[in-house]
Amino acid sequence: MKLKNILLAANDIQASREFYNTLFGLEVIGDFGGNLVLTEGLVLQERTGFEALTGKETVYGGHDAELYFEEYDLERFLDLVRKFQVPVLNECAADSTGNRVIRIYDPDFHVIEVREMKAAWTGRSEEGAAGAEAIETEAIEKAAAGSEAAGKEAARE
Repeated sequence: MKLKNILLAANDIQASREFYNTLFGLEVIGDFGGNLVLTEGLVLQERTGFEALTGKETVYGGHDAELYFEEYDLERFLDLVRKFQVPVLNECAADSTGNRVIRIYDPDFHVIEVREMKAAWTGRSEEGAAGAEAIETEAIEKAAAGSEAAGKEAARE
């Protein structure tokens, strides 16, 4: 099994489309009327259509999940948050490692966490960025090797 998309019910799909494009650079790659597929696997579904599918009323602002993004130029992103007066859940602050994070709301009060990319904050130098890149590359290679081994095991069964 493979996770393909994350779907968010949107009260105003065009406002949500503009929000995710302006702040995160996500583009529409599939427009199905009341359902928009964006780059990076995000899907926006008109609230009324989602309610018709599920038979349940949509409740926004439950604080039970979040979308997670990483941004190299966090200052540029913070400028956009201020410029467009995006509602903020948690102001930008550094954690115990020095990594900065902010949590904001989208137009329907879905929680979004935006964290500085490792290369931007690890030592804030070329050496620190190179070290973070090496760690990230190693993690990706290990994950790929694990997936490949699992695939071979499944093929044998």
